[in-house]
Formats: sequence, structure tokens, C-alpha cells
Amino acid sequence: MGLREKKAARTRACIRDAAMQLFIEKGYDATTVEEIAEAAEVGSSTVYRFYGSKESILMADIPRHGIARALRERGAQRPDEPIETALAHAIQAALAESNEQILVIRDILDRSPGPRAALWDIVGEDAVFLQETLAERMGKDPADLGVYLTATLAIIIHSRAADQWRADPRAANVTQIGDSILAALAETTVIIPRL
Repeated sequence: MGLREKKAARTRACIRDAAMQLFIEKGYDATTVEEIAEAAEVGSSTVYRFYGSKESILMADIPRHGIARALRERGAQRPDEPIETALAHAIQAALAESNEQILVIRDILDRSPGPRAALWDIVGEDAVFLQETLAERMGKDPADLGVYLTATLAIIIHSRAADQWRADPRAANVTQIGDSILAALAETTVIIPRL
């Protein structure tokens, strides 16, 4: 990484850190871009150049396409692995990306309706990308009902583990919670509606 890239990375991190501190202290909605710029010791135009919006700063550290990315990597390493095994490992890999920063971001999002809506956009994009990845792996169309339901179940498992971890992060780590949910699936009765 060259000097220019290092300086840009430092500026980005400084802006993000200043913003997060203000979001925690004052709340997301009460914090202005001008205050972020002042705390980061840069101009407002620099904040907009690096992030584009206050919302982008908050969302910058949220992992994107975690399950799908891990599933693709797993498929490249183990192309003959059964899809259900690969998917379980992909969910675990995505959960392993969670950290204390994610807890802080989710706490801020829970108190801020505007950016919370943007989180749902991210979740929706992730779902589409996971469907496409699963469809490719399963040799089916992304619109196939089985592909859609498989992707939805994977996202539900990931969300359930993350929600339990957020409720009490000291009780267990998020991957242990994911392990217990995946293990419980074998003994869980799922009712499939039938006509």
C-alpha cells in the first residue's frame, strides 16, 4: 500500500471512529456531519468524499454477503462437499465475522429508524446474492422455491444466532450459539403447510 492509500485509510478510520463516538454519546439522529468533521479534524467535504453520507459511515463496518461469500470460498476449496454441510460451515464463517463493533452498530441502529431501514436493504441484497450463489451450487434457477427457502432458512439461522448473542454477548460466543442452533435443527419439527 502506497503512502497516499495509507493516508486515505487513516483518514477514513479517523472519520469512522469520530462518528461512532458521537453516535454513542449524542445519538445518531442528533449528530451532524459537521460535528463528525470537527471531531475528526477534517472538513465536511472530506467526510462526504470518503463516505457520501452519515448513514454510510455507520454501515461501513457491517459485513456484506457473509454467508454467500463463505459458501463460494468453501465450494472452491471442497467442490464435492454436500451442500448442507457447506452451508452450515458458511453460516458459521459469517457468524465469526461478528465482533464488539457490530454490537455497538446494532445498538445505534435499534434506536435510529432511518439507518435501520438501510440495514434491511443490506439484508435484502445479501438474500438475493445468497440465492444466486445457492442456485449456482445446486444447479437450479435462483427463483426456484427450494433455493429461496434454503437461502431464507440460512439467513434465519444466522439472524437467530446473532440476536441471541446480542441479547447476552457474555453468555457464549456467537459461533457457539450458531453451533447449538444448527445441532438443534436435526431434532426440530418444521411444519410444511399442505393442501
